[in-house]
Amino acid sequence: MSRVPAVGQMTAGLGCPVFPSTMKMMSATTASLAMGATATLTFTTPGAFCPMKMIVFASVDVDDVNILSVMSGLEDQVISGPVPAGVFSIENNCCPISCLKCLCAPGVPLSVEVENIDAMAQTVTVVLIGSYLDVCPPNGTYPSAVPDVPGCPTPGSDKLLGFEVTVAMNSTNSVELTTPGRFCPRQLFLAATAIDGLTVTNIQSGLKDQIISGALPAALFGVDNECCILSCFDCLCAPGYPLTLGFEDTSGSSNVVRGVLVGTYSDVCP
Repeated sequence: MSRVPAVGQMTAGLGCPVFPSTMKMMSATTASLAMGATATLTFTTPGAFCPMKMIVFASVDVDDVNILSVMSGLEDQVISGPVPAGVFSIENNCCPISCLKCLCAPGVPLSVEVENIDAMAQTVTVVLIGSYLDVCPPNGTYPSAVPDVPGCPTPGSDKLLGFEVTVAMNSTNSVELTTPGRFCPRQLFLAATAIDGLTVTNIQSGLKDQIISGALPAALFGVDNECCILSCFDCLCAPGYPLTLGFEDTSGSSNVVRGVLVGTYSDVCP
């Protein structure tokens, strides 16, 4: 027997789970930011708002915007940064899900700090899309009345691990990523000065290399890859289990690589 959604419920089947709440949206826009300027956008709600997606727009070029922090109450969802905002642009066909903690005013606001790195001044708009309930859950926890969000292993547990590394012309370089707790990646996104002239030479979780053979074109992990490659690497946990990414430039010029890993996080290492 099929279930008929009640008034105010979403219909399942198109990526929308059925739950006793409605999908709502929030947005905020910065003033015009000069190159190197930062701004913090703060979101509050009278009830419980549980973000499923964050989308970033910019008046000039969203790829020239960094996300420096995403604060849920007093907890930063960015383990390290900066995080390239282009990952959360509408140009990213993978539409990464950011299962952030619920916000509920006045106790648990959410704030996003952005930086303009474009030579031109621009405004930045952040849009949050999520489920909404009239009643605030205790301590900003994910309400039991709202089911698991598709694509989120544990709602409210997501964090972002950003990085930046420069690869000299026709050379190699690597970056080692560590976290204070347990971080389990499921998506890797890369942006670069010349991404078509960049290869990923190794992805090493602890002592395990995630590349069996060969080198990978960095564009495989670009935001315009409609195949949306899942990057379910081994979990990392500092100090004993880092993740190392190796890169090689073939563009004939210095290549600045900016990237981010999206995954679930817990404070305790097993």
